[in-house]
Amino acid sequence: MFFESSIAKSPKELSELAKGAGMKPISYSQFSLFSTCPFAWKSKYVDNIKDDSYSIHLLFGSAMHTVIQEYITLFYKKGGAIADEMNFDNRLLTEMAQEFEKAKEGLPENLQDFTTQTEMIEFYRQGLEILYTLRKNRGDYFTKKDWELVGIETPILINTDSNPGVAFIGFIDIILKDVKRRRYKIIDLKTSTRGWGAKDKASLLKSAQLILYKKYYAKQFGIDPNSIDIEFLILRRMIFEGSEFPMKRLQRHCPASGKPTINKVERMLVEFVNTFDDKGNVKPDATFPKTVGDGCKYCFYGAYNICDKNKPKK
Repeated sequence: MFFESSIAKSPKELSELAKGAGMKPISYSQFSLFSTCPFAWKSKYVDNIKDDSYSIHLLFGSAMHTVIQEYITLFYKKGGAIADEMNFDNRLLTEMAQEFEKAKEGLPENLQDFTTQTEMIEFYRQGLEILYTLRKNRGDYFTKKDWELVGIETPILINTDSNPGVAFIGFIDIILKDVKRRRYKIIDLKTSTRGWGAKDKASLLKSAQLILYKKYYAKQFGIDPNSIDIEFLILRRMIFEGSEFPMKRLQRHCPASGKPTINKVERMLVEFVNTFDDKGNVKPDATFPKTVGDGCKYCFYGAYNICDKNKPKK
């Protein structure tokens, strides 16, 4: 079942559209949390124990997404000369300031000091380095020859294959189309401190975001999934000059997304979707085991004694 989702401008609006159609909305972030630790997902989305904290990393990521998406839109709609006139210094400063004020408005007073002026300046300067690098080497990442811009922040809202009572929702950062070959490219922007290493690139759970976007974008718009390529564009804040290998501010990673990989990710999604009945309600007999892993030391639910799975036994 297809839903008109283009009017939605935020995850909250997408969720409301799904709920209005009598469906349970799930996002990649929910799927990722469940796949990492079902108990943490239950704590957040069933027990409604929210982690209200915020960070400079979230602020920076949101601001960089906005500025780069504006730049890419200008490039494809107005041309490179107009795009290159964009004042990165002012745009990034404005966006970071707006994200800061927005975050403060939504946070309790005791959590509003999530960053400092020094840290904001450091992230701002690093962001400019990324933006200047993108402009200087734009042709390595984006080209207008035979390509057109299909969408920025394109919303997805479509029922999952395994349960019509559950809808997959999300926003795709950038969608391009090769008009000559009739192929599409879905691009996700990722801000990162040091970039992605081999472990990140090999992670099926990380790649699953774009694999699911590919599957459900194709389903929503009636496109052959075999004609869609996917790419992460990783924006690296920190460069180490003494590195043994040359380091780039922007990394491209194109994970495998053929039918076998899509099927593997879909099976992972089905495990999550099976938590709900056909009306989108959590099943009474659903179980949510605690998963111990490297992420436990950073987990909000462990830090606040909601989960003691990773605590040393006395």
